[in-house]
Amino acid sequence: MANRGRIPITWKLFIKAKLLAVEALLVPSNANDGGVNLVFFEWSNETIQIHDPDFRLRAVYGNKLEVI
Repeated sequence: MANRGRIPITWKLFIKAKLLAVEALLVPSNANDGGVNLVFFEWSNETIQIHDPDFRLRAVYGNKLEVI
């Protein structure tokens, strides 16, 4: 699409998210039916604080994640 002068929908999503200061998105998993993936736009070596009010990530990863 980009080669033909059209902006792919995923690029539009990224641009909109960056304009809104979104750092990551929780998206449906293609590999795990009913699962989700957390996709970060930029990665650094600093710690990540995770907002998981329903404890869905903690149920999978236990205490390996710092949950706020």
